[in-house]
Amino acid sequence: TENGSCSIYDIVYTFRNNASAPFPNIQSHESVKALNMMKTLKEELSSDDEFLQGDAGVVGRLFNGSALFVKFWLFLKPTIDWIQYKVTPLPGSKIGVTGSIASGYNLGIIKGLEEDKRDAAIKVLEFISSEYFQKKMVINNLSSSSMLSLYQDEDVCREMDCNLYNNIQIIGRPNKIMYDYDEYSEKYRNYIYEYLYKDKSAIEVLKKVDDITKIYYISTDIKVSIIGYIEIILVTAIILIMLYSLIFLFFENYRPFFKYLTIDFWCSVMIGCSLILSICYTKIGMVTQIKCHLDFILMNYGLTFTYIPILYKLIVKFPDDLTISDFVKRKKYYFFICFIIIDTIFCGLSLTSSFNITTKIVEEGENFQICDKGEMFGTIIIVISYVFKAFIALSVLNKKNIKLTFINTVNRGFVDDNTSTNNKTNNLDETTQNNNITDSNYKHEYSFSDEATSISPKSTIFSKILSYHYTTDINEVSGNDIIESRFVYKTNVSNLYSNFGNAKIVLNAIGFARDDDGQIYTPIVNEFNKYAEKENLDIRIKLNLLTRYNTTYSVTDYGNYIDAVLKKKDSVNKYDLYFYDNVYLPNYGKYLMDLKNELSQEHINMYNQQIISESCIYDNKLVGLPVTLGFTVLYSNEKILNEYNKKIPKTWDELLETSKYILQKEIEKNNTDFLTYNGLFDYSEHGSCSIYEFIYSFRKSVNDPFPNLTSKEAEDALIMMKRIKEEASSDDYGSAVQLFEGKALFIKFWAFLAPTIYSIPYKMTPLPGVKEGISGASMTGYNLGILDGLKEEKRKAAIIAFKYMTSKEIQRKFKLENLISSGIPSLYDDEEICKIADCQLYKSLQPIGRPNNLTDNYDNYSEKYRNYIYEFLYGNKTAKEVLQEVEDITKIYYISYKEKDGVWIGCAYAKFGQLSSIKCHIEFLLFTIGFTFNFTPVFYKLINLFLNALLFIHPFEVKIRIIDPGKNFKVCSLGVLFIHSANKEDKDRNYTFNSKLQSSIEYVSQKETTFI
Repeated sequence: TENGSCSIYDIVYTFRNNASAPFPNIQSHESVKALNMMKTLKEELSSDDEFLQGDAGVVGRLFNGSALFVKFWLFLKPTIDWIQYKVTPLPGSKIGVTGSIASGYNLGIIKGLEEDKRDAAIKVLEFISSEYFQKKMVINNLSSSSMLSLYQDEDVCREMDCNLYNNIQIIGRPNKIMYDYDEYSEKYRNYIYEYLYKDKSAIEVLKKVDDITKIYYISTDIKVSIIGYIEIILVTAIILIMLYSLIFLFFENYRPFFKYLTIDFWCSVMIGCSLILSICYTKIGMVTQIKCHLDFILMNYGLTFTYIPILYKLIVKFPDDLTISDFVKRKKYYFFICFIIIDTIFCGLSLTSSFNITTKIVEEGENFQICDKGEMFGTIIIVISYVFKAFIALSVLNKKNIKLTFINTVNRGFVDDNTSTNNKTNNLDETTQNNNITDSNYKHEYSFSDEATSISPKSTIFSKILSYHYTTDINEVSGNDIIESRFVYKTNVSNLYSNFGNAKIVLNAIGFARDDDGQIYTPIVNEFNKYAEKENLDIRIKLNLLTRYNTTYSVTDYGNYIDAVLKKKDSVNKYDLYFYDNVYLPNYGKYLMDLKNELSQEHINMYNQQIISESCIYDNKLVGLPVTLGFTVLYSNEKILNEYNKKIPKTWDELLETSKYILQKEIEKNNTDFLTYNGLFDYSEHGSCSIYEFIYSFRKSVNDPFPNLTSKEAEDALIMMKRIKEEASSDDYGSAVQLFEGKALFIKFWAFLAPTIYSIPYKMTPLPGVKEGISGASMTGYNLGILDGLKEEKRKAAIIAFKYMTSKEIQRKFKLENLISSGIPSLYDDEEICKIADCQLYKSLQPIGRPNNLTDNYDNYSEKYRNYIYEFLYGNKTAKEVLQEVEDITKIYYISYKEKDGVWIGCAYAKFGQLSSIKCHIEFLLFTIGFTFNFTPVFYKLINLFLNALLFIHPFEVKIRIIDPGKNFKVCSLGVLFIHSANKEDKDRNYTFNSKLQSSIEYVSQKETTFI
């Protein structure tokens, strides 16, 4: 606890060199000695258990006198009089040096008070902090004071041990060292404990403590590191060598190598490269505003000095327009200065806004800082600048298809040179020929006029160059990516059918079950394999069954694992058939085959169509059929009901009335442990299911859909839910264990199959509803799906297997064996099945699936959903409030033009209605053109046309901003090119207008006006 941190602080403080010395440096010799003494005391005089003992144990020893020395907080009277111990300051490393952690409460005044309140507050503070009041508090043993002069007062010293207070050497906790002190304190003591209770060295853990807040940077202090000096020397040497190399331009023998550019432009290129290299100097020492700006300025000018000479050369050599080319050729310095002016404008504008110096925290590593352009205006300037530089670079590479021609020509020259070299080696006597070839190499100027030169296909050099330049698939270089998952194997998965014979096609299937026993996948797969063998089909299924015994995690991680597997390319996917939880339909549906065209309509229609629509349809595609299902039911204790002459309730009002009546009677019998109704509103997925079905049971008629979340039906459902809890039950809803004990009146739980149901002394019926005939039952289950994109042979085999495993014959067989609950309604008209199952119950169930289609992350949605509802059920919020919060999880708000939906904002035409890509474009165009006409007409041709054209290459994206809790909305994002700003949630308001609009929404919401 925090006591541990305090103990470490004050023992380290006791090891300073003298009483007036400050707290020792964390990695100092004094700190190491303090930790060594700490461990010596533990190992020679105490133990781990004693050192780890909490408040209760320490106080116990203080009062029973069972310890020799005890370190604890100082008690005041009368408590101190009850303790048979002498109180003194802590010992130190030497006499006269001690330490004591100070803890306490301050009194402060909030800023911004009205003048009369401020004056009154100051008087209160002056009184409480006065010597008179402090003395009174100390004498009455109500507090210890920080006013040291009081401990020279005779009146005080009659009540207090003034000598003790005068000798205490106080040290406060290091709460200024980090914004989150609690986090710092926890890490501090945990690292120290790695030395105290484990095997790490004192120096090692003290470095880790220092690293919590220390900012690392490249230092020029040789005592810290030599890297800074090495960097300065290397960078300086390279720059000097580059600049010195310019001398070769003036030697006649070397001029042919530099004829591509003029001397002045070669100087420009070298200066540009030197400026870019000089950025390395800004990386030395602590990050500052000046260095951040220098970084940007050096990069800007460096790129301009480097690329503009090359761009100039290409424009002159390959003109699109002879007039422009001739002008650039005659006015090359004007051309160059034009870009320098643009850079100067960018750099000047960037100086008007400051950088954010962001600290990157590295867990158990070395923290560092980076320059981060915080303000939107500055970010836009930097992005435009770099886009402008990218445009220059692309112009250099794409001018008249220079990239392709240049590569081909250089490659040809490279091969020719190598061929010439080989000829020289093999024909040493042909001196003249070799000299001619060598001379021709000097004449190898890139005129690009002749592209017809043939290259020998036998040239391995040429082949290697081609394979490098024209590699288009990244996988050719890096190989297939490996999908990482938390879901890992402890052992090999269970391969439950190994007799594949000489089957030509083996289909890989995967499923998850908690245990091997009782799961349905093995029997179904084995049944198909027997069928295939009997019918001489060249198909077998290999089942990979994952259970809690051969994997590390549960069904949630199985879902993550399947999601990761499905995201792989088809060529590396391991599995063909998938048994998957229907709640994850949106995650898997996009990867699974549409079965509508593969199965007969008769086959599809034999399943319950509501179940199909809610658990098997994704994006209007049938991507599976249910193999087994589960439903919630009401378990009623008929024995107790008959005792009180009551019937099984069919409405919630009846359940409430019956529960209240019987509960009162049981209390009169002194049966205080009696449970009327559990509800199953816990903090797991069970709780979410219980809420869904309860609200579903409040719809107006059987055929109505799920009620709107903010409807009266949903509100009435929550009110009834709370009434049942408060009037007939409690917050502690019990558990399913009571099903087997028979000690409850009503239990809501999942329907059991035989033989389990025979051991439960309850009658299963559908859950009650708002009125008789209306009910609700949460539905869960596993579907079977086929991977999309299988090769034709496997696809046909998978469809054959799928049809058989989802056939009525197989469903009937396993229903008779009590292994499944089927989604085929006609089975519950089968007399043989009705002998072993309550067919009437299954016919009367009104199932409702979970709302997995509302979001890509159902687990997150479900958790928020039930937590919001529980703020009403177990808290003080109203039903209307929490239902609105639930709706806001997925609802997208926008400004409507309909009067009934809210207010009008006439100036923001692009903000009305749902956001669309067109509106994003219109908004940007209006803002950009308006800004340009008002402020920057000079740069219209240079910048605006380029930016507007760029939008059609990289269109806007409409991104959802999730307000948790709150009202979600959409914003326009510039995606790829502007990802620097788009990725920062607190910088994503692209324009001031958006910020004002959000403020308007919040204002209107506060006034309780319907705005959306």
